[in-house]
Amino acid sequence: MTTSTSQLRKRIEDLDTQIADQRRVLLDLEQSRDDLEQELNETATFDVLTLPVEVTIEIFMWFQQIGYAAHIPHSLYSSAADIVPLVCRTWRNVALATPMLWSVLGVDVENGTELMSEPLLVRYIDKWLGRAKQCPLSLEFISNGDNNFTSDRFRELIWRWAPQIRSLRLWITIRDIRLLELDSTNFPMLEKADVMYIQAEYHADLGPVNLFQNAPLLYDLRLDVEETTIGMLPWSQLTKVDGTLSDLELLLLAPNLTELACEFVPDDDASFSLKEHSNLKRLTISAAGFLVNGDILQYLTLPALLSLDIARAAETTHTALASFLKRSSPPLVSISLRGNDACVEEWDEFMPLIDRTFESVEIREMEERNAGYFLDDARFNPYPKIKSLTINYPGKRPPFDLVQFLYGLEHVRSFKFLWNSDPFFLEQTVSAECGGEEITDTVRKHISYSSSAGMDIYIGTESQNYAERYVLQLRVGSFTQV
Repeated sequence: MTTSTSQLRKRIEDLDTQIADQRRVLLDLEQSRDDLEQELNETATFDVLTLPVEVTIEIFMWFQQIGYAAHIPHSLYSSAADIVPLVCRTWRNVALATPMLWSVLGVDVENGTELMSEPLLVRYIDKWLGRAKQCPLSLEFISNGDNNFTSDRFRELIWRWAPQIRSLRLWITIRDIRLLELDSTNFPMLEKADVMYIQAEYHADLGPVNLFQNAPLLYDLRLDVEETTIGMLPWSQLTKVDGTLSDLELLLLAPNLTELACEFVPDDDASFSLKEHSNLKRLTISAAGFLVNGDILQYLTLPALLSLDIARAAETTHTALASFLKRSSPPLVSISLRGNDACVEEWDEFMPLIDRTFESVEIREMEERNAGYFLDDARFNPYPKIKSLTINYPGKRPPFDLVQFLYGLEHVRSFKFLWNSDPFFLEQTVSAECGGEEITDTVRKHISYSSSAGMDIYIGTESQNYAERYVLQLRVGSFTQV
C-alpha cells in the first residue's frame, strides 16, 4: 500500500511542529539554567574567598616561589603574577595590592620587542615594576645585541630602577656590558649580581670595563665574561664569587671572600707563587684544565676552609690534595670528591689528614670499576666523625655490595645513594651478614633493617626515594607497604 502525497506532507508538518516544540523546550531550559547560574553567582560563597587577605597573599607568594618567574614574553607556564589576576575580580584586587608579587621580572629583549614596540615594552616594564611599590627588585635581562635597544632605552630602564634592585642578572654581549655603564649609577640595595657574556657576531674589545662601583651592599658576584678585561669592582666587600679565573689575583683583591666557585684556566706558560687566604671557608672547583699548572690547589693555602668540592676538577687535582691539606691544616667539615681512579689512588694519603674535623663525604660519579672500593666499610669506619655519606652512581649494573656495606657502617647516620637506573634490584634476594648472622632477604627489606637501626637512608633519584616504600613494623615483626 503506497502512501499518498497528502499523507507525506501531513507527516512532515507534524515533525516540524514537534521540532519547534522541542526547540521551545530547549530554550526554556537554557534560560532556566542561565537564571540559576546568575542566582548562584549572586548568593554563593566560595571557601577560598572567605580566607583572610593575609592568608591569600601568603598562598600567592608560595605559588610564586614554586612556579615560574614572571617573564617577558610570557612562557607557556606563567608566573603567579600572570595567572592569579585572571581568576576573579577579588584575586585580581588582592594581587594588585601585593607589591612583592610584582618584584620579580625577567625580560628577553629581542623576543619582547618582536611582540611590541620598544616604547610600549618600556612602559609595560615600568607599569609592572611600579606595582612593586618600594619592594626590593630581582631583575633579569637577556639581550643578544641584535638591535640597539640596550644602548639607549635599556640603560635608562636599569638606571631608573637601580635604587630598588637587590638582585640583577644580565645575559648580554661585551658591547652591551660597556654601554650599560653600570659603574656610573648608584645601586644602593644591590646584593647579588650575575653578569654573563653572550657571543655576538660582532664585537670589539674596547678595554677594561668597570662594574658596580656604587653598590655598597654587593657581596655575591658571578662573572662569566670572556675576552674582556674586568676593571674596577668593589672587591673588598665581596664575600661570594663565582666565575672563571686565569690567575690568582682575586685572592689578593678580595680579602673578605668566604665562598669561591671557579673554573681555573691559566695560560699555558703561567707560573704562580703560593697564595694564602685566611677567610675563605668554601671552595668549589667547577672545572680545571689538564695542564701541569691547571690544579689551583697546588698554589693555595686556606687555613679557614670548611668545605671543599673538587668532584668536577681534573683528576690530577686529587694528587695535589694531600700536600694542600698538610700545608693548610684546615678545619674541613665536608668534602666532595669524584669516584675515579685518581681518588682511589690518593685516598689513603689525604683522608687521614682531615679525620679530626670532617663530618660529611660525597663521592660523585662513582665509576663501576671502583664500586667495590668505595662500597667497603673499611673506607669510612676508621673515621668516626663521618655522620653523612652521599654516593652518586651513574652505572647501570646494580651494586649488590650495597647491602653488606650498609650493615658494616659503624658511624654514618645519614646515607644517600643516588642512582638513575630502575629500582627493580631492590626486590631481588641477596644474603648478607649482620651481627654474626647471615640474613637472606630482598634488598629493600635489608635496607629497612638498617633503617630500623637508626640510619636515615635515601636510595633513588634526586626526586624519588625508592627505599621508603616499605618500613619495618617492629611491634608486629613484619613489613607493611606504605
